Order: sequence, then structure tokens, then C-alpha cells
Amino acid sequence: MIRYRIQRTMRHVQTDMLCDGMEKAAAMETLQMLQSLHPEYEYILEEYTFDPAGPRLGRDPDLH
Repeated sequence: MIRYRIQRTMRHVQTDMLCDGMEKAAAMETLQMLQSLHPEYEYILEEYTFDPAGPRLGRDPDLH
């Protein structure tokens, strides 16, 4: 499942994550709103793969 996150960079040093786990349409709309409200910042739209079941590493020895 493909998800998107929006990050803001300030002075190419500090990065703040603003939104996470969004679908493409919502991410694009949010990105456009942020760019129109705060044009002085640089925003990055990052795509990542989200697996709701996790990495599935097998039995957890701490639980048994």
C-alpha cells in the first residue's frame, strides 16, 4: 500500500514531518495548501510503502 508524507525543510538543515500516512489525492491537496500559505518554506512530498501487518518476523520470544 503506497502512502505519502509531507516534510518541511528549513535552511536545508532542519526537517519537520508535518503529515504522514496520507493517500495521494489528500497529500497533493495538502501540499498545495501549505505552499500557498507559507511560500517561504520548502516542502517535500515523500512516497513510501506501508504494510499494516508489519515486517512479520515470526514468533516474538518476549511474549512466549
